[in-house]
Amino acid sequence: MLAITGLIVWVLVQQLAGLEDFWEAAKSADPLWLAISLGIMVLAVVAAIFRLQMVLKAMGYPIPFLRATDAIMSTWPLALITPSRAGDLVRAWILRDLCPPMEGSGAVVVERMIDVQSLCLLTLFGSAMVGYWEAFGLALLILLAEWVFVFGIVLNRAYHKIPVIKKKAEKLDRFLHAFGVMRARPSAFLAVNVISIFAWMANVGIVYALLVSLDAGVSWMNTLASWPLALFAGLLPVTVGGMGTRDAGFVMALGLLGPVPEAKVLAASLGYAFVTLGIFSAVGLPFMLNKSIKAGS
Repeated sequence: MLAITGLIVWVLVQQLAGLEDFWEAAKSADPLWLAISLGIMVLAVVAAIFRLQMVLKAMGYPIPFLRATDAIMSTWPLALITPSRAGDLVRAWILRDLCPPMEGSGAVVVERMIDVQSLCLLTLFGSAMVGYWEAFGLALLILLAEWVFVFGIVLNRAYHKIPVIKKKAEKLDRFLHAFGVMRARPSAFLAVNVISIFAWMANVGIVYALLVSLDAGVSWMNTLASWPLALFAGLLPVTVGGMGTRDAGFVMALGLLGPVPEAKVLAASLGYAFVTLGIFSAVGLPFMLNKSIKAGS
């Protein structure tokens, strides 16, 4: 996966932007806006911590803020070696003394499903504002597919009727318990959605700040209409942290709205990976090592 990631990023930079133009763009970044992007990321992390607390509290497992912070930061470096942030499921193991691992894993899945919904809603709003109807239609299809899956299969427990899964239905009920809790507690569901939208707005804000730092000339609305689609592309389990696929998706999405300064857009997009993945993986490494040492002892 690391090799594939490096190859895709190299091809993008070399063939799409040009290595010299890319480095020139990267070196021109405004330090103030880089600092702003880092500050926005801190807010996004705090929002993620509160969201985890809220989901688990709604399920009857209140988690202290510091424990939720530890669980999130300990698993952050795993994004460097797992696709689509699958390492987030390890949070359930870290919090196993406060919440059963099966239910904890389900809480993480609920968060991810709400994240998909939030990205769709942001794309619908941004694309409607700029008349980007291809993105609007794609986001609407993804949102409808998610709702059909959640309401038609998960909440109605339709999986009990599937022969292959029927024997594991009881475990699946525990795993998917968080979905039922969100339906039974609409106020908690609404609060988690609000925090999720805030967190993903912050993610859009990060890449927009990076675009501004590079003087890329991309508007806020165009970023809002295109970046969530790029994040969907980054969820494909092909590269580390979505690098390469997310960046290519962003350039393609922006290209449908007008001329794109490829070198600056790629520098901003890869800079997003550095801010959200590189820096915070380094911050989370001591947390992860501490967990590893305790597990070994």
